[in-house]
Formats: sequence, structure tokens, C-alpha cells
Amino acid sequence: MSGVRRSLARLPSATKADKKAFGVGERLSSRSVPQVLAGLDALLAASAERNALGAAIAADVDAVPAAASVAFHARPEVAARFEAVVPGTGRKVAKAPAPAA
Repeated sequence: MSGVRRSLARLPSATKADKKAFGVGERLSSRSVPQVLAGLDALLAASAERNALGAAIAADVDAVPAAASVAFHARPEVAARFEAVVPGTGRKVAKAPAPAA
């Protein structure tokens, strides 16, 4: 647990809120079972909050191609470009159909 807190304290991108949520800077006696348990609970709670935030962001990102497919129903090539930018979909941008000769 103290290793996690030390790593977070040295992480340049960690915000003050992150450090506070994980208990960085708080005194913790390794001989006190209640303090160790409280510290572990704080780590678990902060981790669950970050995971929930990540899941909410992923859900919003997944909604982008769905909204684009509705908004650009008549222009599937534009909707395909929205799908192509969503990470992890593995879809390629659809090429525009060749003009009729």
C-alpha cells in the first residue's frame, strides 16, 4: 500500500485530488491494523471511483458512432468516419462509392 502511495506522490500527472483520494501524505502506522485497513479501504474506494469514471467515459465514446449513424443516415461515408475514430472498434473508414460513369 505504501508503494502505491509513494508512486502516486512522484507521478507528475497526479492531481491534488488524486493524491488526497489515495491518502498520499497521511501518516500510517504499519503496526496499527485499523489504520492499515482504513488505508486499504481508501485505496479501493479511490480505485473504484476511477474505474467508474473510465466506464462512463467509454460509454459516452461508444455513443458517438451511434449518434453519427442517425445524424448522417443519408451519408454513410460520414458516419463511417465517426466510427473509425472510436478506439478499439477496429473498423476502417469506408471509402466513398465511385461516381457513376
